[in-house]
Amino acid sequence: MITPTMTEKELIVEVTADYLNAFRYSDHIDKKFRRIVIKSTKFPVRACYEYISPRKNRWLIFCESRSKKEVLDNSRVSLVTTYNTDFGVHAIMGTFTNGKMHYIIYPPHFFSRYRSRTGSELSGLPLMKKFFKENYSYVYEVKDVQLEKEKYIREVYGSTKEGVALGLFSVEGNILFKTFVTYEMLKGEQIEKFTQNEKLRREIHES
Repeated sequence: MITPTMTEKELIVEVTADYLNAFRYSDHIDKKFRRIVIKSTKFPVRACYEYISPRKNRWLIFCESRSKKEVLDNSRVSLVTTYNTDFGVHAIMGTFTNGKMHYIIYPPHFFSRYRSRTGSELSGLPLMKKFFKENYSYVYEVKDVQLEKEKYIREVYGSTKEGVALGLFSVEGNILFKTFVTYEMLKGEQIEKFTQNEKLRREIHES
């Protein structure tokens, strides 16, 4: 079970150990989601299912189909786990890049900025569900920034459907997205760069 006192390394070990449980549960709900898809006349079809694993972690399982053919193993599935700390609810999403699993960590501040900058009236878990239903795929832009003579940080910008998530690579190699801006908030050269990244993201993930 995830606890508030875990280090990032301990957190990732726990989430990784529980990932297979969540993935198996996603297989369990395949038929339920398939019935929704078959009956639908509008696409894409999206659904979110909550799951408490045997390790007592809460998972959000997002399913999406863009046609009646995208059912069972052909549907698009995203797995997100959430956990509470004194600062609020955090989220972690597993994703594969170049065939390797890594994690994206979202602190409460990220969702606060997402809420205010998109004008959403939702909060808490409903707000998280809305974000991940719409913004589960990214095209990344990475920039190394020198802080001192031999000290760098690696900034990362994730272009997604509703805007750009901004953050850093952690020492463990995961992404920590700290805040969110809409495309309307971009300035200068950011406009062309991130708009092109969003076009690329749609070609990769939505075609």
